[in-house]
Amino acid sequence: MARPKKDEQTRDTRADLVHVARRMFLTDGYDAIAVNAIIEAAGLSKGTFYYHFGTKSDLLDAVVEQITLEGWQAPRAAIEHREGSAIDRINRFMEAARRWRRGTLPRMAKLTRAMYLPENAQLRERMWNRRLQIAAPALAECLRDGKAEQVLGVDDPESAARVFLVTTGACADDLVRTILASDESEADLHRSLMARSVAMLKALESLLGAPAASLAPPDERLLKLMIRHLRMPRFAGVDPPAEGMTQP
Repeated sequence: MARPKKDEQTRDTRADLVHVARRMFLTDGYDAIAVNAIIEAAGLSKGTFYYHFGTKSDLLDAVVEQITLEGWQAPRAAIEHREGSAIDRINRFMEAARRWRRGTLPRMAKLTRAMYLPENAQLRERMWNRRLQIAAPALAECLRDGKAEQVLGVDDPESAARVFLVTTGACADDLVRTILASDESEADLHRSLMARSVAMLKALESLLGAPAASLAPPDERLLKLMIRHLRMPRFAGVDPPAEGMTQP
């Protein structure tokens, strides 16, 4: 295996390749970008690329891992923390995910829109699969605890955890796609998205065998931010400013 050139050994060349690839994949799509283009943009040698990655697909996995961990570290930590009941932990899990989205929307709007381009379907699918791998075991453990506490009525915690994550992921995907495509007024769009979010939470409570209204209500602030930041370029041609926004 070729090693990096001597003048590259003081750089974190793997991180450089992941950073450049992330930008290029999101801008132009995974399939449209050749390995040589990534190497050239990063200012590195071909030997350095193959020292870190066997194929472009391996590099995509590294990009997926980076993006996924950015969004799922806090929610996973929240549900793994055993303070309170299983329902408390699930609500902390959901709030941590919402808080991360609220804090990052101003600077992640372009990335989110790019993720939904047809050419990034493979990147989106790999990210979703990685999210399931990261979050499902911790959620299943929480559901097992909830069954033992008799606050949840799940027969198969592992399957319920996966269905929970698939349901929330599909609903979030539906919200984003609707926002990107809609020409409704902000008020009408917000109203319809809130109704979908309420329906989703009721479905999740039924799935978990949880008491009615035990899961935290939809995050109206997050929905408003999504509408504002994801729709702005279509109507004004610019990204909205980030002033006044707080990080999680």
